[in-house]
Amino acid sequence: MLSLLNKVLVRVPTKYGKADLTIYKKAGNAVVRVLKTRAAACEKRSVDEVAIDITPEADRLLEQVIS
Repeated sequence: MLSLLNKVLVRVPTKYGKADLTIYKKAGNAVVRVLKTRAAACEKRSVDEVAIDITPEADRLLEQVIS
């Protein structure tokens, strides 16, 4: 049986009665900036979702392994 004493509750900041996602958006943008330095294409799709094309980097690494 799990002890409820080990549970930590997190309160999401609110603004105008809704969740304030400002901190998450800033963090997501920072992650996208990092990904863009390595990925051929990087598209932010939502506050917590990013699509990246790593084909050129994968090809480069594969070439290193093969040669």
